[in-house]
Amino acid sequence: MKISLVIPCYNEEAGIPQLARVLLEVRRTLEPVHQLELVFVDDGSTDGTQAEIQRHFGALPDVRIVAHEVNRGLGAALRTGFRHATGVWIATTDSDCTYDPHELPEMIRLMELGADVVVASPYHPDGGVRNVPGYRLFLSHNLSRLYNVVLGGHVYTYTSLFRIYRADLVQTLEVESDGFRSMAELMVGALLRGAKVVEHPTVLAVRQYGESKAAIARLMAQHVRFLARLLGRRLTGRLWPAAVERSAAPGELEAARFRRVPEGEDLAAWNRRLNGSHGMSVLSDHPNPLVRWHERDRKRRILRRIRPRPDDVVVEVGCERGGLSAHFTRPCRYLVCVDIDADALAGARERLTGRPAGFVVADAQALPLRDGSADISISAHTLEHLPDPAAGLAELSRVTASDGTVVLNVPNDRWVLVLKRLIFGALRFSRSFRGISPELAPGHLWVFGPSLFRAISRGRVQLGRISFNAPFFTNMFAVARPLSRPVPGTPLGRRSAQ
Repeated sequence: MKISLVIPCYNEEAGIPQLARVLLEVRRTLEPVHQLELVFVDDGSTDGTQAEIQRHFGALPDVRIVAHEVNRGLGAALRTGFRHATGVWIATTDSDCTYDPHELPEMIRLMELGADVVVASPYHPDGGVRNVPGYRLFLSHNLSRLYNVVLGGHVYTYTSLFRIYRADLVQTLEVESDGFRSMAELMVGALLRGAKVVEHPTVLAVRQYGESKAAIARLMAQHVRFLARLLGRRLTGRLWPAAVERSAAPGELEAARFRRVPEGEDLAAWNRRLNGSHGMSVLSDHPNPLVRWHERDRKRRILRRIRPRPDDVVVEVGCERGGLSAHFTRPCRYLVCVDIDADALAGARERLTGRPAGFVVADAQALPLRDGSADISISAHTLEHLPDPAAGLAELSRVTASDGTVVLNVPNDRWVLVLKRLIFGALRFSRSFRGISPELAPGHLWVFGPSLFRAISRGRVQLGRISFNAPFFTNMFAVARPLSRPVPGTPLGRRSAQ
């Protein structure tokens, strides 16, 4: 198999002889199985770098030497190298041997085991550094931590140049920066495309020849701006644009699954147990004032989207003890409260005494209501508790009249997990958040985010604009229109409900 190794160079004249010795040794190691193509990009060097590359490599086979007339930066050099590389896999490395190229065969072995990207990782627990300034270690560690917080990833090293990519993947990754930030952009792009990234623990050493070209203060500012953009895209649900366009296939739902209903416990009994510890009424009286405020704010935002007319029929699915229905500011002709927990529904009946209302014990995935019988249907923090949220949404669409509305509220759990990782991990403020678990809420079967919300809506409802509860962005709200023939739930969800 042909593997291309892209090597950007800028004023590296003194280090080229050592690089030649090491790369020729690596080539001989790989020759029985792999063909190693060397692609040098001289990025506008003003010393004798290009002459040294020609002297040591010019007469060898499978060597490409490309030169920029002026210095354009690492990102630009990589883009040029990728265009000239012809291998099935494309590797990149420094020209100063701060990462040992002798580790390339072991990284290739990880690619052969199914990785899409293999990165040499000095910040992996089994990696290390040698003679690297402490301030650079501090900055690199915390940069990786911030990228993981924003992306929800688990990568130890985002900035290493020593990597291998599948060529068909790296050729699709957009690199905006011309400088050193390009390494983080490539890693982020690969992660957002669902690439399998494997880290190879390694040792990063201080360079022996020449000097580093990175301007640390400017580079940190570039990373901060990039992180801010990523955070903004995540908060508005635009961080995974490719996933939004897919339908809710079983594989996609499985990828977002967080847990299943415990074996030996049916859905009704499981919900009854959870309502006792994490229901809406429990959160409204939570000992943490932040949780109480958050719950009141969520209810206010939902109620603003419910505008019944006097002759409307309103169906609330997952009503629990009527904590939402009891606060309707406008009267309606008839209210139907649906919940799988009979005890919670009894509390709703008591709370709504005197109102024209009916109470139905039912599974939200199979509602015993006529098609088009509701003018407004409501689902607030219910879909994430269902073995098949797509089926629950299809049922809401089915029971809503063609000119009616479906009011939806689901948690933005992808972002909630990021916040919890920040609170309980990076900032270590756990004592200030008594009563809040570092894990996802125990009743949530799915890790909801904007992409999953849109995906399960496709073919079931015409989803309106998704809005969030600024400044926390922990909840998503939308008003949808029913479809005349909603797509049923997925086979995956049906199996898990049994």
